[in-house]
Amino acid sequence: MLKMMLKKATQMFFITTMFSANIVTAHAQTTETSIYICTQADGSIKLQNLNAGKNCTTKTVRITEPVRLPRVVTNPGDPQPAANAIIIGSRVSQQIQGQRDTGREAILRNELFLAQALLAKLQNEFQNGTPERRGDERNYQKYLDRTEQLKQQISLTQANISALSRELSRMP
Repeated sequence: MLKMMLKKATQMFFITTMFSANIVTAHAQTTETSIYICTQADGSIKLQNLNAGKNCTTKTVRITEPVRLPRVVTNPGDPQPAANAIIIGSRVSQQIQGQRDTGREAILRNELFLAQALLAKLQNEFQNGTPERRGDERNYQKYLDRTEQLKQQISLTQANISALSRELSRMP
């Protein structure tokens, strides 16, 4: 039992030493020290740096400490913007702005078309407040809930269409 405990303690020191050796820089300071592995009366192992009796064995451990390198702080000064960065307050050429406006208008028209198609689909399904009942709506409350959701979706889609139309009317 004592041999097994000593073996475990030795393995712990080996792992600790190997771990500390892996994280060390090239300019490390190494020192050696003795650790005493003492077996207590109840069979437990106690690690200490002082020899406290006959039930202690000595283990030499190498301690490696990295040398702290001074931190170099550089002051880069004012950062330079990237070559294609947009600087606030700068003017964009008419050609680039025209391309942006054309792209924006195309996106808005596409969104308006999709919103109008969705509105037509929702209104077709809504059928002026009396949508067709589905098989999963045996309970009348489910039918009423779906009717209310359709009504809300229609009003939201109409609001989206009016907002997109306003935005398109503001285009130059």
